[in-house]
Amino acid sequence: MIPSTVLGVLAFVASAGPGYLFVRLEELRRPRRKATPLEEAAEMVVIGSLATVAATLVVLAIADVVHLFDVDDLASEPGRYLATHPARTMLAAAGVLALSYGGVYGAVRLLFRGERPDIRTTGLHFGVLQQERPSNHGVLATVELRDGRALRGVVRALSWDEQTRDGEIVLKAPLDGPLLARDDEGNETPVPGDFILFDMADVLYIAGIYAPLVDDNA
Repeated sequence: MIPSTVLGVLAFVASAGPGYLFVRLEELRRPRRKATPLEEAAEMVVIGSLATVAATLVVLAIADVVHLFDVDDLASEPGRYLATHPARTMLAAAGVLALSYGGVYGAVRLLFRGERPDIRTTGLHFGVLQQERPSNHGVLATVELRDGRALRGVVRALSWDEQTRDGEIVLKAPLDGPLLARDDEGNETPVPGDFILFDMADVLYIAGIYAPLVDDNA
């Protein structure tokens, strides 16, 4: 007899696992709306369950065609039938898991193709840096730091957590010049390197303009 703890793990992997994969892959493709842990868990279970049910139906249809299962016997006494055919049961379970996880991965690639995951944030940051940004444009920004210095470059990535007020920003050097740093007296000097990353806690404000992209990495 299979222990109840094992059954619980299998149930979680089958129901919530594909949903967890969907949510995490979506986060890499586009900013997600802020949700409570309960809402996110419910979303994972719903998406995962739908993916598993769809995968199960496909596997049963294939198993019936190739005579892996006697579908009539399985429908009449599923517990007894699965217990007496453990190898077939494990093979079918592996097929369901592979199909459900693979289907979720493919669905994310299809639904969010073309989405650029360079800015993952919410609130006002997301509004001005992503939603309001014209197509094929980047953000050329001047980032004023709390110590009086300022940095100028293309916003390559930005993360922000509205709850903890924590985040990071990455500026990339424009193709037509280096990253620039300005001291508190207004003197500008080039910054060595292709990019710079710093904590949003050090930022006083960000001023920027939307500039046409000249390559796919800007």
